[in-house]
Amino acid sequence: MFKKVLIMLAVLISYSAAFAAHPLITDDTGTQGKGKIQIEVNSEFMKEKEQQYNTDEAKWETKKETGGELATIISYGITDNVDFVLGLPYQWKKTRIDGAVTSDATEQGDGISDMSLEVKGRFFEKKTA
Repeated sequence: MFKKVLIMLAVLISYSAAFAAHPLITDDTGTQGKGKIQIEVNSEFMKEKEQQYNTDEAKWETKKETGGELATIISYGITDNVDFVLGLPYQWKKTRIDGAVTSDATEQGDGISDMSLEVKGRFFEKKTA
């Protein structure tokens, strides 16, 4: 029991912060395999607050922006080495100045964003000893 507690304390003491994020440009090298499906769901949220000077009304204003994106990626294995990948992101954004909504879904184009269709393949493999 003492060894377990000592190991847990050592792990907790050596802890350091780690930040993970989904790849923005790259993808993993594996494929799904013939007839198999993978569904990934990623999300991103943003919140920004700043003070800005309105020269028309000669006063300082508080501008707050909130929004985010929910991305769904579906991979389907056509063969063992080739996948079709469909990316479908949904995004939203709202801007408020001094509490009043100045832009919302209609103006910002909330909804489905730039869809992507990809073909992913493994063409070279080398077995190691």
